[in-house]
Amino acid sequence: MSNISYRQIPAALDNLQAFTGNSMTGYRQGNLYTVFSYHTIMLSLNVVTGEYWQNENHYSPTTSHHQNILKRFLAIEGSRRVLRGDDFVRVIRSIHDFAEMN
Repeated sequence: MSNISYRQIPAALDNLQAFTGNSMTGYRQGNLYTVFSYHTIMLSLNVVTGEYWQNENHYSPTTSHHQNILKRFLAIEGSRRVLRGDDFVRVIRSIHDFAEMN
């Protein structure tokens, strides 16, 4: 898969498509659509229920840009769960069955 531009990312998000764009990546596995900034999960969306978990921790200007792209995308119907710090890591580990997270 080739890299897409920031301008193309919203369309990929709208269609829940896998994408790689600079330092932002998204993919779907089963019912979960997950978006990363670098190697950090920024969003985990259950495409069936519409429930999502959004990481709003502050990391860098680039990640803040990624978070703003996701905020525009998340103007969808669904149950919103904004989590920070350890709470975000705990929930994401449980739904993704990750042993470790950076």
